[in-house]
Amino acid sequence: MREQSMMLKSVEKILNEILQPQLAQGWDNVGLLVGDRGDKVRRMLVCIDLTAAVLAEAKSHRAELILVYHPPIFEPLKRICAEGQEIIFQAIRSKIAIYAIHTALDVLSGGTSDVLADLVDMAERKPIEIVSSPGGKSKLVVFVPYEAKALEKVSLAIFQAGGGQIGEYSCCSFLTAGHGTFKGSMKTHPAVGKAGQFESVEEMRMEVVVDNEKLPEVVRAMKAVHPYEEPAYDIYPLVNEAGENPGIGRIGQLPKTMDLKTIAAMIKKRTGLKFLQVADCGKKKLQRIAVGPGSCGKMLEQLAGKIDLFITGEIRHHTALAACRDGISIICLGHGNSERLALKPLRKILMDKLPEVEVVISTRDSDPLSIL
Repeated sequence: MREQSMMLKSVEKILNEILQPQLAQGWDNVGLLVGDRGDKVRRMLVCIDLTAAVLAEAKSHRAELILVYHPPIFEPLKRICAEGQEIIFQAIRSKIAIYAIHTALDVLSGGTSDVLADLVDMAERKPIEIVSSPGGKSKLVVFVPYEAKALEKVSLAIFQAGGGQIGEYSCCSFLTAGHGTFKGSMKTHPAVGKAGQFESVEEMRMEVVVDNEKLPEVVRAMKAVHPYEEPAYDIYPLVNEAGENPGIGRIGQLPKTMDLKTIAAMIKKRTGLKFLQVADCGKKKLQRIAVGPGSCGKMLEQLAGKIDLFITGEIRHHTALAACRDGISIICLGHGNSERLALKPLRKILMDKLPEVEVVISTRDSDPLSIL
């Protein structure tokens, strides 16, 4: 029986549609990293880390493509030699393409964040940090003094930078009058009122819709002409057509209150992991919960007072101490372990969207840390 295959450029196109690499964090390096788009792909190996063992496994399966979670090429490379970049060199030599997914998979519905949330049957879930997709829109809200010249300058700057465009209509905005209050320190030079005094001023709330690609430039233009030293403004990502926004991490509720040991036991049973790292804040009843794959310690800063438990891959010592002081217990699965759980659900999606390509999950891929 003749093996089926697809051109790499066709596989890449479908992977881009499924995984949406444009949603990855700006510092990340995802998408097709190595490969000849003119080559054929019959078999794909899926893993978290591309190690020498995983590359050998890909060769044994005669895989032409490795779908890897952590990008093996992260910083710019000046040279690719057998010494120093052996794995990348050998992959190229063996005509094995490499496609990285990383934080793109973290934000997608059904990706690593949702798989972690599923471990504890999280209800009423939503992203912890919304990701503004390049194809999406946001609403910029800025507060301007109730003075015609100031409003005109700010509006013109926003419109000229690309804000306020809705379909074939331009210069679209909504204005609401109100009062703003502030008290600047003696080091300030307020445009209205005096330093060190409490002030109440008439302001206009200006709302405009902005394409996410243009948002940074629109904000810069607004700040450049705004009369305030510290302009007050908000950015609200708008819900996409599917009725949801992509984002990293998930926050929600457990179906019922549980203690830490019960939750840890449930996670062990559902993952097959023998060991977990736990930081116990002392609360007996836990229900408000958040999850973040890999290393998401920075998220805890914005979760203080909002959750009872945080489930992640790994956490720093002092971050764990601070979380416990804030009344947040922590469960760590291990960095790679918290991400590897998403590979089986991903394989099902890939098999459905790429029926001509055999998709194999690596058995040689494992967390580099173990307990003796």
